[in-house]
Amino acid sequence: MKKISIFLPIILLGAIFSACDDLLGLKKDATWEDYYTWGIADAARGVLNKAYSGNSNLPDSFGEAFLDAATDNAIARNQSSSAWLAGNGGITKTNPVIGNWDVCYNMFQYIHEFLRKGLNDDVLYYRNDPDKDAQMKERLEGEAYFLRAWWGFQLLQRFGGRADDGKAYGYPIVTEFIDQENINDPKLFVRNTYEECVQQILADCDTAFKKLPVYWTSGSTDDIVGESNIGRASGMAAYLLKSRVALYAASPAYQDASVVRIDGMGQFTVLDETAYKKKWERAAVMAKQAMNLSGFGNYTFQNAPKFASNPNNENSEFVFRCRTYGNRNLENRHCPPSNYGQALTQPSHNLYMACAVADGGYPLNDPRSGFDANDPYSLPLDSRAVNLLYHHGSAYGSYNNAGLNSVANYFNLAYGNIDTPVYSSNATVTGYYLKKFILPNIVTDYANPGNPSQRYNPYLRRSEAFFNYAEAMNELYGPTGTGTSTDYGVALDISAQAQMADIRSKAGITTDDYLTECSGDQAKMRQLIQNERRLEFAFENHRFFDMRRCLLRLDEPVLGIRITNAEGGGYNYETFTVETRPMSEVKYYYLPLPESELQKNPNLKNNMGWN
Repeated sequence: MKKISIFLPIILLGAIFSACDDLLGLKKDATWEDYYTWGIADAARGVLNKAYSGNSNLPDSFGEAFLDAATDNAIARNQSSSAWLAGNGGITKTNPVIGNWDVCYNMFQYIHEFLRKGLNDDVLYYRNDPDKDAQMKERLEGEAYFLRAWWGFQLLQRFGGRADDGKAYGYPIVTEFIDQENINDPKLFVRNTYEECVQQILADCDTAFKKLPVYWTSGSTDDIVGESNIGRASGMAAYLLKSRVALYAASPAYQDASVVRIDGMGQFTVLDETAYKKKWERAAVMAKQAMNLSGFGNYTFQNAPKFASNPNNENSEFVFRCRTYGNRNLENRHCPPSNYGQALTQPSHNLYMACAVADGGYPLNDPRSGFDANDPYSLPLDSRAVNLLYHHGSAYGSYNNAGLNSVANYFNLAYGNIDTPVYSSNATVTGYYLKKFILPNIVTDYANPGNPSQRYNPYLRRSEAFFNYAEAMNELYGPTGTGTSTDYGVALDISAQAQMADIRSKAGITTDDYLTECSGDQAKMRQLIQNERRLEFAFENHRFFDMRRCLLRLDEPVLGIRITNAEGGGYNYETFTVETRPMSEVKYYYLPLPESELQKNPNLKNNMGWN
């Protein structure tokens, strides 16, 4: 069993770590503390609950900015934020900037302490009902295994990469509580291969699935499976996590050098087609298995209100999520200055140009879209563009059940108006404001917003399985191919083209000439799917990692649009570079391991280019 040596002193509940004499003044023996931690059901369950606590309840947790601001989707106005640093060459050997190494291993400690003490016979969650007590313990054990898989993936997502020896590595796997006897012995610990980490995560997900309800039962008050548990780990969450992990494991950035050669920024060559496709087959199977779950359903388009304020959305789409509660923090940070916001994350013109026209399906940056640089906001676009951002002329107001209500105002972002830089230092410099996750009743009436409903930071969405599946199927069979996995016995009977047709039509594309064209070319279909993911999951902090796992260019400049009043009426539009991205070296596809850990443990291999 692999263990890890990389902890600063860890504080769990005050009861758990009694080996240090001066830790909260605790005694050397744990008799008193163990009695009150593991003798009281709520306290015992609280240890496991702490393993949820490392997740942020807000999506803009990268220095009060979205991680998309480290990509071509947006910029961060605060230049000391981790998002700004990550997008502007601020990642260094001594500061991975968005690293989460200590957090993840602390979460492992909570999980493993619960597994060794929280499921014993002397811990009773229902003293007078042995059957229900056994059911609760099984459920909690399932949650623990899911959370171990979840935090393993968080490490794999941030620190997985290829080392200078050409091998793809993940993280040092931990499967038990690390005590004081072993915590400082580097000889015990090595960095596992990427595939070993994938296998560990998949196995933990399988164990979790066997012990958890697939869905939490809406309308039920049952403590074990009732709706009060919605949003916690579930069987569906385990399957969705498996799908995501398998997708990452198939991606070109995480193959050994014998399978994929990285030729430069945005360029790679597949050297071992058989091994490469085997990983994509697993990714297609894992996505299809999630889609095949009873009650999973088909892709459903999520409109803007469901991200901004929709307490009833958790059961269907937001499978694993954290509640942000009814506050105005997101609006305070990202609204325009006319509504008392700071516009800390500003969408880019690049993102707008990636949106597709409703008639034809071409992205705006394709000459066939009909885009007019002198009138850039005149074309009807697919519904995701409406979800993502406000631009010059955008309507804003309050949502009703159908969407934006008929009482609306319109943004005037021509230079000199209230929401432009000449008027306020908090105004957008890109020419766009964030819409996704923002409550429009606060945009229109900050002084009288009412009480915002609960909303959520989605970690795993049901929709992700459909995108994962389409990407994997295109790599495995091409745009229109189907088949059956002999290794897994799963029918892969929906083509990438068919899956994307369903998604794009539900997003408002009425005629799809572009999809028809891409259906005859695997490389074009790959680009289409990558762009669809960009739009669907924008500002959910996927783009940063999708660009890296797919070996896309990281050095594309971030564009904005400058609008001025034209003589005689109308407007002039000028596209300009807002930020450059100084990441032309391939080492930026990977984060460096924390330098402090490398100094403590010479057995750890760093990612390529960071030694």
